[in-house]
Amino acid sequence: GFPDGCVSLVLTDPPYGISFQSNSRVATKQFSKMDSDEYLSQWVTEFLWECHRILQTPGALILFTRWDVYPRWRIFVESCGFVLKQVWIWDKGEAGGLGDLEGQLAPNTEWIMFCTKGRFKLNGYRRSDLFRYPKVPPGQRFHPIQKSVPLLQEIIKVVCEGYPDAVIVDPYAGSCSTLMAAKILNIKAIGFELPKDKDQSYAETSSKRLSQSVMQLL
Repeated sequence: GFPDGCVSLVLTDPPYGISFQSNSRVATKQFSKMDSDEYLSQWVTEFLWECHRILQTPGALILFTRWDVYPRWRIFVESCGFVLKQVWIWDKGEAGGLGDLEGQLAPNTEWIMFCTKGRFKLNGYRRSDLFRYPKVPPGQRFHPIQKSVPLLQEIIKVVCEGYPDAVIVDPYAGSCSTLMAAKILNIKAIGFELPKDKDQSYAETSSKRLSQSVMQLL
């Protein structure tokens, strides 16, 4: 395991607790429901306490979430010793197909929880809390909640500015986008992913994707 206080930033996109399955993929096969994407109380507290343990003081925890599960995530985060400093907004630039397709407007944003352990300072310029980056096009997406590498680059730059020895951990690496963004910025990053999630072998595909991106940077 990781020693106490060994990383600067935990940046991850954990299961939201909504038993996610996309209903918007028409031209290609739908993704299967994701493991652990329900029954939050069975694993979230242990996960967050472990994040708190491995983070240095000061340190930062950044979690992607959605408006409908945010209240529960806030309770979990604060009960595990973190301070919720702010909620940032990711504007994806194009409405998606999640939720009640006939009873709700199409969602265009996701929320990003910026949490801290100790007095963590943002040393860069004071930008807006709105991040405008298009989501990954369906034809380029192999993970159901794949995040944009440029979006993650921007978040890492904002949080790690002024921390030259920063180390990032992504416990739910998924498509390895966090690791790719960190590599582009020459920041150390470590990610974890299950060998197989349902019928999707995300770890193997992501590893190949990361290797190809590293070769392109060399």
